[in-house]
Amino acid sequence: MAIELVKLYKDNGTFIKDADVTGSTFSTIVDQGVGSLDIKGKSQDDAGNLSGFGSTINYYAGCNNTPLCDLLDDTGKSSTDNLTNDTTPRIAVKITLPIPTGCSQVALSSVQKLELWHKVGEGTYAKIADLTSITRDGNDSFSSIHQFVSELAEGDHYFKAIWVDSQDDTSSYGAELHIVVDSSAPNAPTITVDDGSVFVKQTVTITGSATE
Repeated sequence: MAIELVKLYKDNGTFIKDADVTGSTFSTIVDQGVGSLDIKGKSQDDAGNLSGFGSTINYYAGCNNTPLCDLLDDTGKSSTDNLTNDTTPRIAVKITLPIPTGCSQVALSSVQKLELWHKVGEGTYAKIADLTSITRDGNDSFSSIHQFVSELAEGDHYFKAIWVDSQDDTSSYGAELHIVVDSSAPNAPTITVDDGSVFVKQTVTITGSATE
């Protein structure tokens, strides 16, 4: 006998819909709403015989989380001021996703890839990387890193990213990251105290100027 269809149910036994089987596979669209959900199924052959339930699959639908970009090679006064003198910096893309009820962690397959987009100054955004080497950072968090090979121009650069799930659906863009690349050394300072000066006090006020 051949398998005719798969009957899909919620974990509590509520029937959802039938899915036709072609060969040995089936595919159907299910809309159970937004949030943590579950599904299981029974196979039915063309004689009407039903299998027992297969494993229950827990999932989360309608997630609107978006990825964030982070400059890893920040060389500014603060480690978070997004200033760098590295013209080939690394940009990390990170995303946190909700853990479906009944699961201990988000499946790694939830993040097929992270798209990194970039623009220079007032230019137009363009996709520069499909990041498919995804690292699990925690039970609900994932990341990937893009390393620039070609040098970035001096000045303002902007980045944003998109999460692509296992079914090729895409999130909205995440928050924009603005960095400044400045690899030009400043001018040497000028000290305005006369060379050869002699002072009464031990503490001396040194004045001068320093410019880019």
